[in-house]
Amino acid sequence: MAYERIDKPVGTGVRLDRPMMRVTPKSLVLNAESNRILSETGISRVWILWDAERCRVALKAAPPDDLAAFGVSRTKIPNRKSRQATVGAGTFLKRIGWSPPKRPVSVPADWNEREQQLEANLPPEYILTRVDAEKSRAAARGNSRVKRSRLES
Repeated sequence: MAYERIDKPVGTGVRLDRPMMRVTPKSLVLNAESNRILSETGISRVWILWDAERCRVALKAAPPDDLAAFGVSRTKIPNRKSRQATVGAGTFLKRIGWSPPKRPVSVPADWNEREQQLEANLPPEYILTRVDAEKSRAAARGNSRVKRSRLES
């Protein structure tokens, strides 16, 4: 019996030619196009900027020796260029009250050449307001006190 070649349907690949940012609970993952932009501009460290009014995040180029900036980690694949990049942003996401669904959220990003920053709008439905975040933390503290008092009696 001869082999039959099975082709994937055209247009179903996951490759995107537009910059994208995937938000996980502890990081911002940049797709190949976003990584290409940052690589070509020589960016290895970024400042994370937050516009709370518009729920907009920006990764702005920072000097390579700035220890307060976040590092851009690129995936190393032998004999291939890096495809994606990651910015460990757990502290930032916690500060804005990021409350994601069970899966990472992907959002389109735009390169702002003038400001040398990658910008994206985060879905406001996944961002707790400061009041909501404080209530959530207080409830968590209250629950732990209840558990402790039950254990002590």
